[in-house]
Amino acid sequence: MKNIYSEIRIVTIPKFKVAKYIVISKEPEDESIAYMERWAEKNGLNQLDGYQKRKIGWDFPASKEQSAQFGLHGYVAAIILPDDFEPKIGGAEIAFVEEDTYATLTITDPMNEPWKRIPTGFRKLMSCRKPKTLAWEDRVFDSWGGRIAFEEVYTKDGIEYMDIFVPIS
Repeated sequence: MKNIYSEIRIVTIPKFKVAKYIVISKEPEDESIAYMERWAEKNGLNQLDGYQKRKIGWDFPASKEQSAQFGLHGYVAAIILPDDFEPKIGGAEIAFVEEDTYATLTITDPMNEPWKRIPTGFRKLMSCRKPKTLAWEDRVFDSWGGRIAFEEVYTKDGIEYMDIFVPIS
């Protein structure tokens, strides 16, 4: 997979505000992202002067029964909000992600074999960790109140990319 993955970098991201929505289903990524797109439009977020919409997401744990018996998994889609933005309507949880330091890398064309490329990217981040350095445990997170690992998809010069972030101490 030459040229698909960037070098691993360490970045500190300041505190930011998000609107988020959780779905547990067979296709939670598509459903939660579509929901948040509609939410952003209804709340006038897309019309804000100078605002560049940024979307992030991360896995959300489904129960063992949901996974094993029904083939379901969970996903959280979130939109990064301006600090002073107040939604007109509800339907998404507003929360803050505290400042944190992350190991990160970029995946080129992540949706070409997403079930291979994205987990491989996370494994690359995990393979360089020191014991107890990364807050990560089989892609399952305790709660929103804790630290999160997340992904951000974007397009640059007509090419799709995904940055993945895993918190480090």
